[in-house]
Amino acid sequence: MANSCARAAPEFLAAYQHANAPTRDRVDEIFAVLMTRMMVFGAGEQETESFLCYHLISTLKMLRLPPTSDSKHAIGDVLLRLFMAADAIPPDCKSRVEWLHDPWRRVKTPIDEIGEAFDLMLDKVSSLLPEHDTLWSDPDSPGRTYCRQLLREVYPSLRPFMRHLWFQAICVFRSYVGTYPATADTTPADMQMTICDTVKTAMEEGRPLIRCRYVPPGDHPPQETDERAFDAFALASAVLRAHLGRDRDALGREVHLYRNPDNGAIDYPARSLAWYDFQLDPGRAALFCPVPWLRRDRFQREIAILKTFWDIASNLRARRLGEILSDVFNDTA
Repeated sequence: MANSCARAAPEFLAAYQHANAPTRDRVDEIFAVLMTRMMVFGAGEQETESFLCYHLISTLKMLRLPPTSDSKHAIGDVLLRLFMAADAIPPDCKSRVEWLHDPWRRVKTPIDEIGEAFDLMLDKVSSLLPEHDTLWSDPDSPGRTYCRQLLREVYPSLRPFMRHLWFQAICVFRSYVGTYPATADTTPADMQMTICDTVKTAMEEGRPLIRCRYVPPGDHPPQETDERAFDAFALASAVLRAHLGRDRDALGREVHLYRNPDNGAIDYPARSLAWYDFQLDPGRAALFCPVPWLRRDRFQREIAILKTFWDIASNLRARRLGEILSDVFNDTA
């Protein structure tokens, strides 16, 4: 965050430098989470729900909390940062381009209204948390009570930073939006939709997308160096969104696998929620899935994604090498 703050307002820099270490860490984390929300996921409530699911599942996977632990203290700060980033996005926008013209929307919002919005987020994501039935299911459960208290304690120290964090995120986001050109018959929004539709089809078929072989609609097939091919950022963003957006199916379902502590055998005890197809397995990095064809489908999509990113990286490296060679020959000419 220190590098990103270099162009920020002087009062923001002063406040950031004089803040205590926990506050600076939270500001850094909120900025990183906010950039993920803006760069990967689209506008609208469904996209926000996909983002919430992805971020929580990936974070809990790294924390590796056993389902029997009292996890509310470890998860509370994660939920707070997630809320601050997700809540910054205007909920009624139909396009990501609309974000460019909106200031941070919570400048004067009362803390009680902020608390209500936080509770609404907890309603959506509580099923994804360990010990859901005992810590998170009820509005007055210990986990929710702790998180509400944490919000009231910490939010006042974070509010002064959020307007500047939003401005910085918009500056970064603006540098990428619209970088792929529109033809006479298309707009950037049409282009984004075409890219997303193409990516979705490719992910379902498990095939990689070769960037130089795809063309804006209404155009002629480009040559190898034609700049009209899909923009790398737009393609990478659409690929990630098509894959990570599937985590939204986990909402309202149990995702924490239980194993017998004596022999490690898998157990599916009766729960208040139905089980999600992919589960967090304590102590293991990968998600567990007992359904072979679902495992195969996910693995197929992951292979396609890796091949697509490899192609994008190779394309960018080749362009950079061409630029370097061109500069060298021009200097020696």
